[in-house]
Amino acid sequence: MKLLYPRAGWVEIDPDWLWNSFLEVVREAIEAAGIKSSQLSCLGITTLRATFVTWDKETGRNFHNFICWNDLRADQLVKTWNSSFSMTGLRYGAKFLHSLTGQTRYLAASVFSLANKQATMRLLWVVNNVPEVRSRAKEGRVLFGTIDTWLLWKLTGGKEHASDYSNASSTALYDPFLLE
Repeated sequence: MKLLYPRAGWVEIDPDWLWNSFLEVVREAIEAAGIKSSQLSCLGITTLRATFVTWDKETGRNFHNFICWNDLRADQLVKTWNSSFSMTGLRYGAKFLHSLTGQTRYLAASVFSLANKQATMRLLWVVNNVPEVRSRAKEGRVLFGTIDTWLLWKLTGGKEHASDYSNASSTALYDPFLLE
């Protein structure tokens, strides 16, 4: 994996490099297996789960490099949000609801805190710092995805925008209790 470090604490992957490397690995695997690509019936993808990119859903053009799970560009956002009145209220409210209902989802929310390794704050950083993402999002043209989502989207010519539960849950944008 060829990682880029454009600034201290930032960790990125060039999407074009990743796509070309992915295609090369698939070609080599097909060749080594002595089969034709038409004989493939499935493909498994494992990735750096909370590493993500945003792209234009009409053109397929990426708005920035992949931002890796260990990137720290949103560190100040994480600290600010975790110490905010809203997060404190969420935690106390969840503790109260858990004591009333005994539901596990409220217990989980009572100890919830944001972390740099989740995509949420890094995605907020992108929205705040990449003007084209904000403007295209208002037009409904921005897609977000982890590496598996982006590879699937590219492999299907833009027909599929999906992820699996484990990758989606690592972003903190997916509710594992509701499966949404």
